[in-house]
Amino acid sequence: MKIKLILTAVLLASFQTFFAQEIGTEAAIETTLATDSIKSANSALYLENQKMEAQARVEAEKSLKDKLKSEKQALKEAEKREKDQKNLEKDQKRLEKEKRKFEKQQNKIESREKSLRKTKNKLEKTQKDLSKNTAKFERKKSKGKLSAIQIEKENIKISKLQIKIKRLEQDVEQDAKRLNRAR
Repeated sequence: MKIKLILTAVLLASFQTFFAQEIGTEAAIETTLATDSIKSANSALYLENQKMEAQARVEAEKSLKDKLKSEKQALKEAEKREKDQKNLEKDQKRLEKEKRKFEKQQNKIESREKSLRKTKNKLEKTQKDLSKNTAKFERKKSKGKLSAIQIEKENIKISKLQIKIKRLEQDVEQDAKRLNRAR
């Protein structure tokens, strides 16, 4: 079996050498020219690819810059809107505060006017009471029905009413001054 294998190997080697073709120099040159043209075509494609990649990178960078610029612009606009919103809210608060202050001032004026009217009404009532008491006292005194003690008591009542009238007149003056200041 070993012999058969060795003989088969020798036979194959001889057939291979017998049928082998000779490569001429022309075929080698044509091959090198073909490979050179392929290499130059490949290098041209490579350079073209490099240019396209560089152009794509430039375009990508440009689009990225444009995108960043638009984002910055949008951010600025958003900040401006936010600032305008805050200013609007601040103005509204200021207006509301002024409105409350005005309403408070109006309430104060109304309160002082009411106080002045009330004090004037008390003054008028007290003056009427004084005139009534004085007239009553004079009638009783003219009839001679009063004793000295009763006369003194009536004089004290009249004096108290006169003091009360003086205080009320002072209160009317003070209320009028406060009302004028409030206006």
